[in-house]
Amino acid sequence: MSDQQHDIRSLSREWAAARIVLIVGFILAVGAGGYYAWQARQTVTSERQEALADVKAVQAQENQAEQADQAGQQLCRTALSNAQNYGIIPPYGQLAAYEPKQSDVKGRYVCAAATSETKYVIAADVVCNNLKNAQCVSLFTVQDAGGAVLYQRRS
Repeated sequence: MSDQQHDIRSLSREWAAARIVLIVGFILAVGAGGYYAWQARQTVTSERQEALADVKAVQAQENQAEQADQAGQQLCRTALSNAQNYGIIPPYGQLAAYEPKQSDVKGRYVCAAATSETKYVIAADVVCNNLKNAQCVSLFTVQDAGGAVLYQRRS
């Protein structure tokens, strides 16, 4: 019986060891699976954040371009308004193009205006940042379609 008891004890220890190995293996497997699932989620979250950052950067560029377009349009509207206030261009004159062109002189832009009779080229200097303020856009020259200078600011 001693051999039998010894065998039973051995078998009992082997089963206990097998259960421990099984439990530890199960815990390790669940832990590894959880870690890989967490890592995958972090990767997806990171990719989403990068994509969102890219979208925000593109939107910021588009907004900046739109603001620049609006600033250009406001510059031309103010230059036309100044030319009309000086009596150089008739009150019914309108912008022919909403985008100003930059000249060779820094801060000087050229806008196109027209009436039903003729076209005008307005060159104006930007003096300050508030383009809605008439004093921030200083007329430099106004020419008609033939190139005749209708107005030129004295330096």
